[in-house]
Amino acid sequence: MAKLCECCGKKNDFLHGDEFDLGNNKILCHKCAAPIRDDMSDIYYVETDEDFKQLEEKILATCREHFDDDTTQAIASKLKTIHEKKFSHEENEHSDEFYLSKLYSNIGNKIKTCAKIFALLSAAICISLGIICIFESRISIGLLILILGPILSWVSSFILYGFGQLIENSDKLVELTQKQEKENEK
Repeated sequence: MAKLCECCGKKNDFLHGDEFDLGNNKILCHKCAAPIRDDMSDIYYVETDEDFKQLEEKILATCREHFDDDTTQAIASKLKTIHEKKFSHEENEHSDEFYLSKLYSNIGNKIKTCAKIFALLSAAICISLGIICIFESRISIGLLILILGPILSWVSSFILYGFGQLIENSDKLVELTQKQEKENEK
């Protein structure tokens, strides 16, 4: 199911680029997130708390310029979480673990993106092979590859895409359970 961008309201599905996760099942589409995407990537690599604060101020100023208050608040909350993870423990301040954990964050969405890329590449290969076969006078095989190849590529990507969706849903369930546990403790 395609999600709607919080800024422009457009669907963000199969070919609309990577979404920017705001948390709470809210996203910015690739186009709307463009003003802050590079700075949000750079925030993980700042060395000092002072540098982090400067970049955070820059990001939030850009947010105020381009987004509504709710979106700006969501990004501020995300920045706060990043800051806590990066600078809360001195022994982890320059840890490679923090940077490596980014490789596997939001893994469900990354798996789904790989499924999309796999489907497109394998469909393109099938189309190319089908055309080559037709030009080499193997018309029946060429037409078969040309028609069935892209369809089978698309259908075979369902398993990988479904696995990514399963991981995303389980992450959301864990997050909701943890929030509910915290509320119950109060």
